[in-house]
Amino acid sequence: MRIAVAFIFTFVNVLAFGQNAPSTYVVKEGDTIARIALDHGISPKEFAAWNCLLTGNPQSVSQIYIGQILSLQPKNNSCNQVSSGAAPTSSPPNFIWPAKGKVVQSTVGIGKGIAILGQYGDPVVAAADGTVAYAGDGLKGYGNLVLIKHDSTYLTAYANNSSLQVRTNDFVSKGQKIAEVGGSDINNPQLHFEIRVNGKPVDPEPYLKGLIASIPSAPSASSNPTPSLGDYKNKCKELGFKEQTEAFGKCVLRLSK
Repeated sequence: MRIAVAFIFTFVNVLAFGQNAPSTYVVKEGDTIARIALDHGISPKEFAAWNCLLTGNPQSVSQIYIGQILSLQPKNNSCNQVSSGAAPTSSPPNFIWPAKGKVVQSTVGIGKGIAILGQYGDPVVAAADGTVAYAGDGLKGYGNLVLIKHDSTYLTAYANNSSLQVRTNDFVSKGQKIAEVGGSDINNPQLHFEIRVNGKPVDPEPYLKGLIASIPSAPSASSNPTPSLGDYKNKCKELGFKEQTEAFGKCVLRLSK
């Protein structure tokens, strides 16, 4: 029965998008598991299973986050892996700085990352070898964005570029030009850069300076429990946001990132 349901939704997906149906999707603000799945003709239950999003509520946003890359096709992988946000499963690549310039902003702004001040059109290079998981301007707040997947643990993000020099699925080498510095303010061009470990943004400067070369120990589940969607909602209530308002939803989304 499960195979039949999967076949039906896959058939609907082909009808909707043709043989060139996309294989991945980048999460945007306001997305839910169910919305993404149904928009692409996929059963929400199957979609959640393909991406190891084990949730009883397909409307949940607690297990997805802006910029996350999700598969729109079945994968032969096991979900008995380190979950998103856990300790890395491999040593980090030997990252290099993606652009020349002064770091003018650290761990704030669009996400947890840095802003590197430069000149409009300055080269942006890949911080390490990898495959371009996304290249485009479809993610609100990030402008022209490149996401590079280095392995199953590490991914880098390069945002607010004036132009892109690579396409999705391209392989890039460390130091290869992938974009040019841009930004919303032409008088203050800058690159927003993130390093993500198991999907979660971390402070990139220690990685860029070569200060993190070993795998940290995984925190104890009992000493550092993962917050639930209810925890985020309660925190937003404490901060004075009213439920069923746009501000409340943005608060929950921000805390869950």
